Amino acid sequence: MAHAVLAYLAELEKPYHGHHGLCTICKDFEQLYYKEKGVCIPLSFATLGQLAEGDRNWEEANEHRHWLTPIKEDIIVKLPLR
Repeated sequence: MAHAVLAYLAELEKPYHGHHGLCTICKDFEQLYYKEKGVCIPLSFATLGQLAEGDRNWEEANEHRHWLTPIKEDIIVKLPLR
């Protein structure tokens, strides 16, 4: 999605009659990802538009809900299982 946002922002720099819309960008990146990885991922044009306008992604929006700090998460992940 991050690559699609950058592509859409670049399209907005072009004259209006020459740029692709949100749906086209999503479909292009879905096809590109499928060709590279062999996995079909649906991209939401609404989410793309929101991210292009500067909204936060899911991970950023929910950062404050973590129980542990990233440092504590790393420590716990590295603890050996008994």
